[in-house]
Amino acid sequence: RGGRPGYPGASPATCSDWNLRINSYPELERLRRQMAQAAPTVAMHGQRWEAVLGCVGWPYRVAYPQHRLAVDRPVPTLVAYGAFNPEQPVAWAESVARQIPGARTLRYAGPGTSTYRSSPCARAVIDTFLVTRSAPTSTTCPAIWP
Repeated sequence: RGGRPGYPGASPATCSDWNLRINSYPELERLRRQMAQAAPTVAMHGQRWEAVLGCVGWPYRVAYPQHRLAVDRPVPTLVAYGAFNPEQPVAWAESVARQIPGARTLRYAGPGTSTYRSSPCARAVIDTFLVTRSAPTSTTCPAIWP
């Protein structure tokens, strides 16, 4: 696990790629209080909180911040995402797919952060895509609940 001195939980890649727009710990605490007031029963995701903590005051310019894609021609792309992924909202995956001409989508209707490991259906679609570069326009695989 990487990290900067003083807080080992943050990855340099996270701090270099994500423009979190939080410049101080007092600002972060203010945001945490606002979130707790707005959603008092929602717990903080430990790993994400750790990453945010570690990136506050990151001394370098964000090298590859979030941005709209600039893809001007179809590229064989399969965007696989989980309907209940706590780390990557469905809207993010759908936004990526809309920005790539001809992109195909695979929605796993269950929980977890690894669509490939979570579902035999998803694994079959992804494997077929990797071998043949083709997939149905839009596919949903059923949930496998733990």
